[in-house]
Amino acid sequence: VGSLQLRGFRSLVHDRLIVMDPAGSEIGAMEEVGASLLRRIVPFMLSRHRMVVRGLEAARMRQVFRVVSKEFDVTIAPGPVDQRLILVCALLALMTRARRED
Repeated sequence: VGSLQLRGFRSLVHDRLIVMDPAGSEIGAMEEVGASLLRRIVPFMLSRHRMVVRGLEAARMRQVFRVVSKEFDVTIAPGPVDQRLILVCALLALMTRARRED
């Protein structure tokens, strides 16, 4: 399926995960888009992420406003990326967001 790796210091400013194929080669990245630094200060701002694999957008993840729970809307583009890997990226984005709010 593949694996993910957190990008060091750069991920402090905005979330960035490196997407790797089963052999461990980098094939793309999932990045937080928009006013990510402002989102760290203002916790009620919704987050958005984009996954690019081999130069093509594989998915978009958008947080949906809910008072009690956390929810992401995931739009998957047809392509060679396993959908399970995309959903894992969405879960990691959701968990990172929840951890930051605690």
